Amino acid sequence: MARSATILRFNIDISDVDANVYESVSLRVAQHPSESDAYCVCRVIAYCLHLGDGIDWSKAGLCDADEPALKAESLTGDMQLWIDIGSPSAERLHKASKRVPRVVVYTHKRPELLVAKLTNQRIHRANELELYSLDATMVERLAQQLERNNQWSLFRQDDQLLITLGSESFSSAVRPLTI
Repeated sequence: MARSATILRFNIDISDVDANVYESVSLRVAQHPSESDAYCVCRVIAYCLHLGDGIDWSKAGLCDADEPALKAESLTGDMQLWIDIGSPSAERLHKASKRVPRVVVYTHKRPELLVAKLTNQRIHRANELELYSLDATMVERLAQQLERNNQWSLFRQDDQLLITLGSESFSSAVRPLTI
């Protein structure tokens, strides 16, 4: 029998100077059995960094290959923002950018491999893709701290990210990548 998703709770105080977003959010995140803790951490960070964009979890979650990890929709239900985590294929990004006006990818594992994989590939509006790298060490350290109930403080200014859990702080640049 397949394992079910694990529900993680996050209470996060967000101070995003770059996006002019200052909010406290309470999230319930379903972590798919095949999803690594690091991937889950990246999803939560991406959610926080796009809170002002009306971000939401995809309904099908990670089970549907035709859906992003996160998305934002217009009031009419049209998808306006597609966010992938990790190292999506050129074909996936091609389809996404034909379907949605804005496509964003966050990666933390060897961003140079993602750039190499996507360079010279057929991707619709490739020059408009937004690719960002987070520090792998920070993501892994946050993943090691992951619990069923998590209390974070997230601060971003000038594309520098600081996440605090209790007395520990973790930092990373939100580094743009180009293909």
